[in-house]
Amino acid sequence: MNLDLCPLPVTAGPATDSDTGSATGAALRAPVPARRAALAGAGLGAATGVLGVGGGFLAVPALVSFLRFPMAEAIATSLLVITLNSLAALLPRLGASAEIPWSTVGPFAAAAVLGAWDGKRLAAKLSGRTLQRLFAGALLAVAALMLVDAVL
Repeated sequence: MNLDLCPLPVTAGPATDSDTGSATGAALRAPVPARRAALAGAGLGAATGVLGVGGGFLAVPALVSFLRFPMAEAIATSLLVITLNSLAALLPRLGASAEIPWSTVGPFAAAAVLGAWDGKRLAAKLSGRTLQRLFAGALLAVAALMLVDAVL
C-alpha cells in the first residue's frame, strides 16, 4: 500500500466535466498525494486560525484549485471538514463553565440544517461552473461587506 496517496478524493462514479458538471464516463480520477493534501490542509488551518473565521469559505477554493477537486466534491469535502473541526472545537467546551444558549442555538441549527438540505437540492440542479460562479459572487459580497465594515 502506498502511504503517499490519499484515497479520499477518488471519485466513486464517473468523472464529471468541470465546466458542466455532467458525467463524462472517464475513468476514476487519480488520488491526490497525501503530502499535498496535508500541505493544503495545514495552510487552510493556519489561515483560518489567523483570521479567526471558519474554513468553509477557504476550503472550497483550496480543494478546487490546489487539489483539483470537482466543485460538487469540494463542497461535500468542505462540509465534512467543517463538521469534524466543529466537533473537535465543541467537545472540549461541553464540560466548560460557559453556558450554551440552547434557546437560540436550537432554532438556528435546525434552520441551518433545513437550509442545507434545500441548498443541496438546488446545487444538484446546477452545473459545477454555475456553482463556482455563485460561490465566487458570495465571496466577493462577503469581502465587500468586510471591507466596508473595516473602513467605517
